Formats: sequence, C-alpha cells, structure tokens
Amino acid sequence: MRRHNGKLFVAYPGAYAFDGIDWTFAGETLPPDQKWFLQTHTMGIFQGKLLAGTWPEGKVTVYQGGETWNVMGHVGADGTEVQSLTVYNGKLYGGSIPYAEVCRYDGEFEWTSLKRFHSPAGWKPGRPGKMSKEDVNNNGRVTSLTVFDGKLFASTGSSTSSILDAPADVRGKVFSMEAGKVASYDDDLGSGWKHLVAMREGRQLKLFVDGKLVARSSSFDPKEYDVSTNQPLRIGFGQTEYFAGKMADVRIYNHALGAGEIQKVASQKAR
Repeated sequence: MRRHNGKLFVAYPGAYAFDGIDWTFAGETLPPDQKWFLQTHTMGIFQGKLLAGTWPEGKVTVYQGGETWNVMGHVGADGTEVQSLTVYNGKLYGGSIPYAEVCRYDGEFEWTSLKRFHSPAGWKPGRPGKMSKEDVNNNGRVTSLTVFDGKLFASTGSSTSSILDAPADVRGKVFSMEAGKVASYDDDLGSGWKHLVAMREGRQLKLFVDGKLVARSSSFDPKEYDVSTNQPLRIGFGQTEYFAGKMADVRIYNHALGAGEIQKVASQKAR
C-alpha cells in the first residue's frame, strides 16, 4: 500500500485507489502483454509519481494516471521480484530477489547494481516457475530500504523468511551506506506551522526546526562536494512526494546563519 496525492493505493496484481469513500480500479501494474502471474510486492514515490515493484520479472513501473503504468526498468540483471523502493539523497534505490541485491536508478531504464548481499559462488537459481524448492529456500531478498540519520539502510531475509529453510547468515541482518552528505530529521513535525532551516556551514549540513538544531550530517571536506548547478531552484518539487500544504516567508541566504539569528526568525509567526 502507498498514500499518493490524497488517496490510498493498493495493488496485487491490479491496483486500486481509495479516496476515503470509494475504490477505483487503477490498472494492472505491468502492461497486460508483459504479465505472467503478476504480483506487486512494493510501492514507492519518486519525483511525485507512484511506483510499483513487481514479480516475476523484477520490473519497476510508474503510474501515469487512469489505468496506465509504464515500465522504468529492471532491478538487478537476474532480479525476479522487487521487494523495496525508496529515495535517498535524490536517487531512487530498489532491492530484489534472488541475490538480495540493491540497485540505484540512473535514468532511462538503467539500474546500477551496488551490492549483492547473498551470492554464493557458482549458485545460479532458475527463473520463476522453473526454480527448484532448494533454490527457492536459498533465495535472498532485500526486505526493506529506509533512510535514517543521513544513511540508507537495507534489511535482508530469505525468500520464505523461515530459518528452517535458510540460515540466518547474511540474511537476517541490517546494513547501511552513505552516498554524498545528508542531514535527515527522522521524526514527525507535528501539526501547525513549523519554521525550517536547512543550512550548509563549513564542513556540515544542519537542520533546524522552530529554531532548534535537530540534525546534522557527518563532517566532510567542502572541496570534494561541488554543488554548483545551472538548473532552476525548485521548492516543494523534489525527488519524493511533491509538497502539499502552505509556505510563507521563504528566504535564501548566501551565508550561514548564527544560532541567535535563526531563533529570532523562527519566533516570528506565520501569516
């Protein structure tokens, strides 16, 4: 399930949208000519659009509205099932079976493999429907991907999630990675107006909520991170769900603010 644009979407294999009163059919998450026992195992958001991760072809599709879904690539060269999707530091990541593989989406149907957590030497499981029971039990999956404390975390498990079928070796662990620098606030902002400051100061990124420092990145060498760009600044239209709400008193500074200045600005009431 996934919330998107004010509706709740569910899929397996057909997708439906719930507006709080009625359910509306939103199509099958793979075009009919590419379907074989289609299952949807995860849904995500990227660049304001709803995504679906599917089995048995390991493909990710993007919702176009109505009943239309378009393919945006295959997670892992031998991937059969997309178990997890999330956005980290502006990039979309996906996890798949059978090698518990994490891939990064680099556009134009291209998914770059970053890590296979479960890849025994010489092991070549068959395709879905032709895989032995032993190989099914031996499969590894990335059960979830999430962002916390400025890092991307991946949890791994076996295909059946039973220790009777596969040992809790690399399957059953949590891994993390850092790409670039991120400061993330991992809590709910709560209701009402909130004053937010995102700031780069020296060797760190910092986040402030209502004048209080709530998160900071690990230290880095500014010379190694060139953030110059010729693209327009867009506020509220990032790589995840687009902003739905109200903004007031948006400011951009060409220098880092001091603690006193941040608290002074944060104390001003929004109108």
